[in-house]
Amino acid sequence: GADLNKRFSFTKGEETADVAVSSLNSSKNNDHVLKREKIRRADVVLVGAGPGDRELLTIAAYRVLQEADLVIADVLVPEEIVNMCTGRVVRSRKTKGSAHSAQDELNEWMVEGARKGLYVCRLKGGDPFLFGRATEEIQYVLDHGFSVKVIPGISSSMCSSLSSGIPITSRGVANQICIATGHGRDDSFPNLPAYKEKSSYVFLMGMSRLKMLSKTLVKMGFPGRFPVTIIEKATTADQRVVKGTLNDIFEIAQEQNIKSPATIVMGPVVESISWNQNTLVEYMSGGVYYYMKIARS
Repeated sequence: GADLNKRFSFTKGEETADVAVSSLNSSKNNDHVLKREKIRRADVVLVGAGPGDRELLTIAAYRVLQEADLVIADVLVPEEIVNMCTGRVVRSRKTKGSAHSAQDELNEWMVEGARKGLYVCRLKGGDPFLFGRATEEIQYVLDHGFSVKVIPGISSSMCSSLSSGIPITSRGVANQICIATGHGRDDSFPNLPAYKEKSSYVFLMGMSRLKMLSKTLVKMGFPGRFPVTIIEKATTADQRVVKGTLNDIFEIAQEQNIKSPATIVMGPVVESISWNQNTLVEYMSGGVYYYMKIARS
């Protein structure tokens, strides 16, 4: 990996881009201007690593992984993505019960690297702005006088169901999506959404509370037979999928030893799409393949 003290020639370089210049504190339409110009490269870049498959990285994300001197990666970012980095890589040391201290450490690493003139990449799972503490990290870097860029990633909340062959919306079946976390601030139990018949519900970071989550939703008025699917390690070679209902999904997940990272998807789309009954589904190399169980004559 790269020496932390080594300053690359492009650390203070420029890049040419279409820049949308706008004021965050103004609602005037004429405050938003698109122009082509050279811009100073950000000191720290928050990069969304996507759901796991490196084929689903954006071109912008790949470029930063190739150029960054220091990459600070979430613990759940797969090795096949981390191995694409050319600079030094350090991993988050977040574990259950140590989130606060580990986050403080990550913040310090970003600023320390920027102070040394390194091009710093903060590599985050999924999309940085979806339950990713990105706002806190951006504020910390800005407070220490450095600039930040954010590159979005494909969120598992959208593509985990797709990777198992389940559309998150479908006309006549589900016309809205609710994305929620299984963990509130300071590890509290989060506020849960109300039941709506034609809705899809996606829960991230909910496996450790699956039993409580299922029981609470039923108490809130969700049908006990409400369809549920869990996608473990979505879009990777180790992906596994289990299905059940709110009444039995906890037991099914236990029997199959389903672990995090996993996405919990609930709603009529889990069972109401016709191909669920007569089609084989396989995730391969950046996309989902559908096969008829019985070949056409």
